[in-house]
Amino acid sequence: MWVLCDINAAYVSFIQLFNPQYDINTTPLGVLSSNQGNVIARNQPMKALGIKMGEPHFKVKELIRDSNGHVWLLFEV
Repeated sequence: MWVLCDINAAYVSFIQLFNPQYDINTTPLGVLSSNQGNVIARNQPMKALGIKMGEPHFKVKELIRDSNGHVWLLFEV
């Protein structure tokens, strides 16, 4: 038997645990992939800005900055 569990904005939720200064419910938060710099996880406020999954960071960084959002770079080993 296999179980598939999908967590909404999982990477954002995990990283926000170590950065409690950001309110996950009101601050646009996202996580970038390490090799391409694409948005791979977004919370609901960032989705409300219209930022799509896989969107290149260079295209949306001004929008994120203007809305007081924050992104983290995910290091893959």
